[in-house]
Amino acid sequence: MVQCSASPNLLRSVDSSCYIIILLHMDDMLICGKADFIDNRLIPMLKQHHKVSSSFIREEGDEISFLKRTHLLTISTHHRHIEQLLQITGVKPTSRPKRVPGHPLLDEKDDTEALNPEESSHYCSCVGFLLYLATDLPHCQGTIRWLSTGVATPTLRKKDVSRHLVSYPHGTKGNLLVCWCSQPMFRGPRFFAS
Repeated sequence: MVQCSASPNLLRSVDSSCYIIILLHMDDMLICGKADFIDNRLIPMLKQHHKVSSSFIREEGDEISFLKRTHLLTISTHHRHIEQLLQITGVKPTSRPKRVPGHPLLDEKDDTEALNPEESSHYCSCVGFLLYLATDLPHCQGTIRWLSTGVATPTLRKKDVSRHLVSYPHGTKGNLLVCWCSQPMFRGPRFFAS
């Protein structure tokens, strides 16, 4: 395989007959590529050197698990993460969810007072969870980025914005991020996790 210099997780076979995308975390891999290449060349090669367990999405309804996420050609945020965010921020599960992830005060100068050490710790935990979930919530990434700039000195406004943002995914728990690529080289994606 030849690695793409611009995007190291994109590889192509030397004869350019197959392109694959690899997400790697420690010893877990998620791979999207041509089925025959993965089945007949990649997995047998990996099995020569490593103990490999794999699962595939071959037909509609198949699912796999990768990094505590269930993949069905869609990605959904795990309900436990939302529940933990609600608990950290003190947002009640019965509260009315927000309709948009952005807060109206994002562009205003923040001259509110700094949070006390306990509130700062909760804020940092909240931002850590949100950064972990950012790939599942692309529509929230702008607000998450803004919140992450306040980790060194969290303020009341940043806390309010974090509570607002946490209320948004709480109300959109059923939404899914579709993971289907219609490019000819990736049509009919195949995934496996070891």
